[in-house]
Amino acid sequence: MNNNAGIYIRLSQMDDYMREKFESESVENQRVILTDYANSHNFNVVKEYVDDGYSGTNFDRPAFKEMLEDLKNKIIDTIIVKDLSRLGRDHIQTGYFVETFFPSQNIRFISLLENLDSQLQPDYNDNATFVMACNDYFSKQNSLKIRAILDMKKREGKFVGSQISFGYMRDPEDKNHLVPNPETAPIVRKIFELSLKGEYPNEIANYLNEKKYITPSKYTNHKCKKADEWNSPMVLKILQNRMYAGDLVQSKSEKASYKSSKKINNPKSKWIVVENTHEPLVNKKDFFKLQEYRLVKDKTLNGREKRLFENYIYCKECGNAISFCMTRNKLHGDCSTHSRYNNKRSCKSHYIYYNIIEDLLFEELTKIGVDVNKLSRDNISKIIDRIFIDENREVTIVFKKKKLKPITFKYVSKKINAK
Repeated sequence: MNNNAGIYIRLSQMDDYMREKFESESVENQRVILTDYANSHNFNVVKEYVDDGYSGTNFDRPAFKEMLEDLKNKIIDTIIVKDLSRLGRDHIQTGYFVETFFPSQNIRFISLLENLDSQLQPDYNDNATFVMACNDYFSKQNSLKIRAILDMKKREGKFVGSQISFGYMRDPEDKNHLVPNPETAPIVRKIFELSLKGEYPNEIANYLNEKKYITPSKYTNHKCKKADEWNSPMVLKILQNRMYAGDLVQSKSEKASYKSSKKINNPKSKWIVVENTHEPLVNKKDFFKLQEYRLVKDKTLNGREKRLFENYIYCKECGNAISFCMTRNKLHGDCSTHSRYNNKRSCKSHYIYYNIIEDLLFEELTKIGVDVNKLSRDNISKIIDRIFIDENREVTIVFKKKKLKPITFKYVSKKINAK
């Protein structure tokens, strides 16, 4: 006789949102109901399985998987749940376990609310099928209600996300309000300060690494490659996040369906934007100034027109960009790592004049049939991947098309009137 029981308890975030209406679904209430039933019917409760915060629309739940493993190892032979919806809300998957898996493994299944017991009612599946279909429908309706509640909160300027932008934390007095994080907000402010001074993202990343500032991934203990080092994409992500201007931007993505955890990106027209909801870490005017310069790629932050090959020339040793600046009407560049740290780091000087490098590049591109008179910053990106220069000032052009082999030539300085 099946008597070694495991009681299974599940509470989803959806149930939590509807707590006022469905208080009986709480973990503690389920525990009390199931334990009382087991004791009064002389079951030997071997183990308790709790999935707190897991949806019933899929079975990728740690405690449920553990229960299946214990069933396989004959540690328990009976499962007791408060109702069928606690086992699952997807009627197809729930039906598989109730109608196929449990009977084939001689597992006794008991659901209290529906008064179902597979040992006492061999034909209980007929009632269970109807209940499971209703649970699935109920889950969908609940999902729509919860989404409507969350959208309403978003439009009221309340933060309802699970991931908080680096530099902020939840207000201890209001979980839907954000306040600057005293540990990380200074780092974000420094990033914007350096960007407004004209520093490129890779230069800012080098600075942050030099100062040993903690990265977002490291701060949240998120496991990923190179989590300890800042890089350009990390800096850009912060510089482009409107959250730091004091505005909430939510609903950038949503679940594909109430049964799926996969998210799809929403078009901007569906984003919910509410201004001035929390303390900004950068002046709003400065934030949008940076976005304007970021989009207008043919100008630098100080308004100077970018030259044709700027942003395509990199240091071969450290991989960072060759940064250009105007001095005495002459545009010259050097490795951004070397120029920032003044030889304190391993990289060496790659000092070049822009006009010279441009003339040399024109010569080499002409040799392979490129009409340099028709080159623009738009179409050059379709031809050239990167241009590298090493410490010996040897230049290498790497092309987008793999069929075109890289071209290497020597940078030779000469007297110029560079503008």
